[in-house]
Amino acid sequence: YALARRHLAAGRWAQAEAAATTGIGVAPGVERLWRIRIFAARGTGDTIAEQEAIDRLMAVTDDYDCELEPDTVELLDSLDDPNADWAHLKEAL
Repeated sequence: YALARRHLAAGRWAQAEAAATTGIGVAPGVERLWRIRIFAARGTGDTIAEQEAIDRLMAVTDDYDCELEPDTVELLDSLDDPNADWAHLKEAL
């Protein structure tokens, strides 16, 4: 998480996504890693990776039979909002 967060803070979207993906491989239930992966995919403009991450997150949530964290809900809700405060969302990751 720390490495992914550092890459994200520096605007290194692809590296942030790669670090988050590695972390997810070890701990798939850690939503903050999913949020970084989704945010970073958005940053690179890779809509396929973004949607794949969302779909996998939802599958993991179903597998664990749990609800999304409020920060995750906020991020997902903001993806289609042209007025979303991305700086605020980035800081919340």
